[in-house]
Amino acid sequence: MGLFNFFHKKNKQTSFSRGSYFPTAISDDDLHTLINQAIDVFERNEQSDTETIILSIYRLYPDKDLAIALYRFIPTAFCRLFFYQVNYSDEYIVARAGKEPLHFHYSEDGIYTMAAIISKQRIVQSTRPEATFSVLFHSADFNAINKAVKGGAAPEDLTCSASYFAKTG
Repeated sequence: MGLFNFFHKKNKQTSFSRGSYFPTAISDDDLHTLINQAIDVFERNEQSDTETIILSIYRLYPDKDLAIALYRFIPTAFCRLFFYQVNYSDEYIVARAGKEPLHFHYSEDGIYTMAAIISKQRIVQSTRPEATFSVLFHSADFNAINKAVKGGAAPEDLTCSASYFAKTG
C-alpha cells in the first residue's frame, strides 16, 4: 500500500459527516455511538422540551452544533421511517440572520445518513414501541402528518416541503 492509499483510507474513515451544514471533527465510530446515545436520551426523556434534549446530547459530546443537528435529524429520520409513504423533500434549509439561507440535501449529509441508518436499526429492534413515539413527537413533520392522517388524509397523498431550520448560535 502506497502513502497515497494510506492517507486516502484514513480520510474515508473519518469523512462520513462531510456535506453537513457545519464541520465536525467527530469520527464515524464516535458519531455512531453518539447517535445511539442521543436516541436513548429521546427515549428516556419523553416529556422533555427541546432545550433539555439538546443539553443532554451536548453533555455526551460537547459540540453544540452537533447536538442541535442530532436533535433535528434523529426525529426527522424516525418520521421518514414511520410514515414512509409520504413524499418528502430531500432538501433542508438553514436560515442565517442577515444572510442568504443555505440549502442542503439529506441524502448528501453524512450525519443525517448515519442517523437514518441507526434509527432504522433501533426501530426494527425496539421491544418498546412507545419509545419510538418519544422520538417522533419531536418531529414537526410527524406532528403535521399525523394530524393530516387523523383528519382522513392518506399518507401517500401527502407531500412535505423542504425542512427549514433557524441557525442557532
